[in-house]
Amino acid sequence: MENKRLSWLDSLRGFGIILITLGHLGCFETLERYIYSFHVPLFFFISGYLYRSKALPLPKFIKKKTLSILVPFLVWTALSTLVNVALGYRLQPLIEKALTYKGQLTWNSPLWFLLVLYLVEILFALLDRINERTYFKIIIAVVSLGIFLLIGDIRLTLKLNLVPFAMIFFATGNVMRRSIENRGFFLKKWQKIPLALLLLITGFVFGGLLNCRVKYTHAIWGNYLYLFIAAFCSITFYYILFRNIDKIGHSKLLKYLGENSMIIMCSQYWVFRICDIISKRLFDYILWFRRDSIKAVLFTAFTITIICLSTYLFKKLAKKSKALTVVGNLLGIR
Repeated sequence: MENKRLSWLDSLRGFGIILITLGHLGCFETLERYIYSFHVPLFFFISGYLYRSKALPLPKFIKKKTLSILVPFLVWTALSTLVNVALGYRLQPLIEKALTYKGQLTWNSPLWFLLVLYLVEILFALLDRINERTYFKIIIAVVSLGIFLLIGDIRLTLKLNLVPFAMIFFATGNVMRRSIENRGFFLKKWQKIPLALLLLITGFVFGGLLNCRVKYTHAIWGNYLYLFIAAFCSITFYYILFRNIDKIGHSKLLKYLGENSMIIMCSQYWVFRICDIISKRLFDYILWFRRDSIKAVLFTAFTITIICLSTYLFKKLAKKSKALTVVGNLLGIR
């Protein structure tokens, strides 16, 4: 049962990383608004779902999360900074961006997710040591919502304004597993289908049609009510879909992407930039900034394929080299 659960969660994460990549490449505007309404909250939800209360002593837990989340963030941020220094950009602004000073981002902007996830994981673990009951997790989500409504639109250093936002979905994911799955509460098939359709339509309407395009890094949320309706409805829809349809939940392709989602997230901007340099020199044209759904889909497939092939080859070589294994761990290749 545990392997099955991890399998569908990996597949869900794989689906999520496809959406992350597609959303960065200028797809159809309505689809982009829909994707941005829930794709990042989905990852925080999954992380909260996977959290196990006191599975490790706190020092070991902090060490594990530091090595698996914070170190890749620092390494990729350092690489991004060094490359831009080599390209002639001024050092001081780059350092400020590396430190996310006043909410700034490094050139490799998806990295903000790792920083916020690390802070949320550690904070949640600390709170879990105070009280591990489910009702306390609900209180954490509610309090986080209140804090987010107060500071969510302020771009703070270390992306601290995004921590309460992330905590809402992290705590919800944890409550979902503890209160629903562990207690055996499952809907019957005839109940799931109309519920899933209602959730899908509601999420699309509020996220893709009614609200603006959410910009997490710029603290642009649109209507807060629409924001949370879209996010929770869409997450719940895909939770039901991947949890109950084996062909999707146990897709080998999606599972593989989910297992490699960190490296796909951390390295995709490098693929974008290299392709843009090549296209600029050959055709005097930059692909990335053109809004074209066909281009976005094709470039998403190309980017993920390139990263996965490179990762596969790296893992093959790393089996014969301890040094490469260490490098892989630093980069988030597991």
